[in-house]
Amino acid sequence: MSECIESSNDCRFLCNWAPFAVRTAYNRYPNAPTRGRNSHGAGLRLHLRWRSSTQFISSLDPRDPADVRREEGSNFVSRPTHSGFAMRSSIALIVLTCCLLAQSQRTTSAGDPPPPLVPTTLEDFFLPGTQPDPDGIELTPIEPASPLCQLCHGFFTPELGQPHEAEPYRNWAGSMMAQASRDPIFYAALTIANQDAGESGDLCIRCHAPGAWLGGRATPTDGSGFSELVDFDGVTCHFCHRLVNPAFDPNESPAEDAPIIFDLIIAGLLPAELGSAQYVVDPNDVRRGPESGEDWPYNPHGDAVNIILSPFHRKADLCGTCHDVSNPAFSRQPDGSYLPNDFGQPHPTMLKADMFPVERTY
Repeated sequence: MSECIESSNDCRFLCNWAPFAVRTAYNRYPNAPTRGRNSHGAGLRLHLRWRSSTQFISSLDPRDPADVRREEGSNFVSRPTHSGFAMRSSIALIVLTCCLLAQSQRTTSAGDPPPPLVPTTLEDFFLPGTQPDPDGIELTPIEPASPLCQLCHGFFTPELGQPHEAEPYRNWAGSMMAQASRDPIFYAALTIANQDAGESGDLCIRCHAPGAWLGGRATPTDGSGFSELVDFDGVTCHFCHRLVNPAFDPNESPAEDAPIIFDLIIAGLLPAELGSAQYVVDPNDVRRGPESGEDWPYNPHGDAVNIILSPFHRKADLCGTCHDVSNPAFSRQPDGSYLPNDFGQPHPTMLKADMFPVERTY
């Protein structure tokens, strides 16, 4: 066990999969006695506390077998059964398996991994928009989420007319956006993608860990290059609030957007449409939102941070930046089928109608 979690990658692998193991055990033994279960299936209470950029502490809150009672208004009768022991045994077995898998992953990485089934490269998945800046010279790095943000964006009090549903920080912290680069299913899919098509994980990391991608830590494309706290914070508030609408509208877009769009046009990097994480990010720490900082008595972010009104942040178009995914390694044929492009080349049109549709949730 100690050898299993020596490296940060193995630790992240184990700690990401432990909650998944618990959910798997619960699904296998749904009648295990647990606190807070009702007829609608509220199951194990899994408490996760952030300890570091690569580690969680997980704890279960099991029900005392002696506490046998009928839930009011429910047909479920909680009772002590052997399934509780079976569930705990299953959890221990799956967590141990995670340890062994982490150890084998580290051992395998020391040798030569098998080549991917399809010999694609980063060029096959190239997309326009703001490009990585590993040195942070032309692009101010994306910041991780900070507990200090809660001072203004958290601790809402319903009694004072501040409903929890409108609380930015807590709603983000519990969302899939915050877990986008911690989710074990993401790492599993990332592994399979890279095994099928070489370096295809770059397309996944663009959306799931934009701070890592823009910082040049998306290579290797399996996530092993993640090293900063922001890399594990998924889609952060700082990232979204620096997004620029690629479709510049002189009637409503902020004046600060014009030079950013112009520079991308000159470089041939302006996206033709939204989707597949072809995001345009302000190179400076200028934060955009549905309100202007001019109406505030003071700027809590400091005088060095400018806050401007952005109509783009009032539209669902912003969500379409990532929630409309196409695979640029394929091109649509006249008969409606899809064939791979020439390897080592970007997509010929960069239009999503000509790419293979992966996700159309937008």
